[in-house]
Amino acid sequence: MPGIRDYEPLFDGWKIQKLLGRGSYGEVYEVSKQIMGITQHSAVKQISISGMDLKKTPKLLVMAKAEIESMLRMRESSHIVRIEEFATKKWKEDDGQDILIRMELLTSLETIIGYGTKTMPVEEIRKLGIHICNILEICEEESIIHGDIKPSNIFRSKRGNYKLGDFGIARIMVEGKASTYVGAQNFMVPEVYMGGKKYDRRADIYSLGITLYYLLNGNRFPFEGEEHDGMPLVRRMMGEKLPMPNGEGIPQELARAALKACEYNPNDRFESAALMREALEQSQ
Repeated sequence: MPGIRDYEPLFDGWKIQKLLGRGSYGEVYEVSKQIMGITQHSAVKQISISGMDLKKTPKLLVMAKAEIESMLRMRESSHIVRIEEFATKKWKEDDGQDILIRMELLTSLETIIGYGTKTMPVEEIRKLGIHICNILEICEEESIIHGDIKPSNIFRSKRGNYKLGDFGIARIMVEGKASTYVGAQNFMVPEVYMGGKKYDRRADIYSLGITLYYLLNGNRFPFEGEEHDGMPLVRRMMGEKLPMPNGEGIPQELARAALKACEYNPNDRFESAALMREALEQSQ
């Protein structure tokens, strides 16, 4: 299997600087390019698909294509990671191929909070929620469920805009429903965690809600840190009522909005991202 350095210089003169992160089928690198003494920086995602992978799961190419198409359709939004260009590279052996996607270089929320060691100001958390709701409204218009909202897939620009990235596992809804879901356990919706196969756009609302709860609760999930926490994730997935997030200086309306978004019963959550955004906007 070729490495990404085998393709250097990437696109029109971009060179690898360092690895930024890894996923199930992809790696993300920081790249740079110099013209007229001016250095530009960007990010390149490499999605490696072997011939064996394709035989086992033909949908992998469809998933990669879906990521690119989703992000291109929504690129006018200031709250989605912007794609600059993309290309495919076929392997000389094994019938595999690499898909290279060059994107704007941003800082992940996971990095901003120091992988859980740094807390965020309340007003910044509120802004993050509003910005991600904005892109989820567009996702709803496009009948797309992101399916993996979590700190490592939320990014911030230098101007302070929060953006949603990694649509590689997005699924097109069939009659408003979807039959598969991928997401980190701590941010997964209870109806899927408990073995269900059907979910709708309120799954993304839940994942955003539990992300906001985590940030408002001092980077702790519900029930964590209690004297007898008794498997916090299981308690939440079994439907135990969540306590109010207890971070410092949290407006009650903001805490209630986060709680409503991550209600156990989907019917008790916000019906749409627009309604959640309005609640966050009014939670001063």
